Amino acid sequence: MKVFIVAETAAGDPAPVVEAWRARGAVVAEASLAPLEQWATTVVAGPIAGLTRRPPVAGRIQRTIEASDLLVVLLERIEFRDAGGDVLRQLTAWAEPAGTPVVALARHVRISTRELRTVGVEVAYEVDPGPTGEEALARVAGTWCW
Repeated sequence: MKVFIVAETAAGDPAPVVEAWRARGAVVAEASLAPLEQWATTVVAGPIAGLTRRPPVAGRIQRTIEASDLLVVLLERIEFRDAGGDVLRQLTAWAEPAGTPVVALARHVRISTRELRTVGVEVAYEVDPGPTGEEALARVAGTWCW
């Protein structure tokens, strides 16, 4: 299985998630949301504003999503009011036509599964950082399949 893990800077260290998937035998690619935060609004607003160019990093991330079997997004929080924000919406917009399912891991999940699916996320797991969080990450990686 090819897993692409995209981590929001505020979500903390993605290493435990990466290691959990690697332990399961997955081929893992990683990206940080720090660079994405600089262009997310432009990418989302681009078609509305008549912009046709995307920053080069956007194309690389889109191609990696298309080549992956699963997209795992690590966020600080997912709430009903913003459904994970512009960046999550952009990532799911690229994942949908590729048929790549999206799983979110967050410290705080305050949105129903039904609402998540409307933005293209199959499921979100609330995972606390720390030793028990690492165990939970290993369980998600060990049991989640598409």
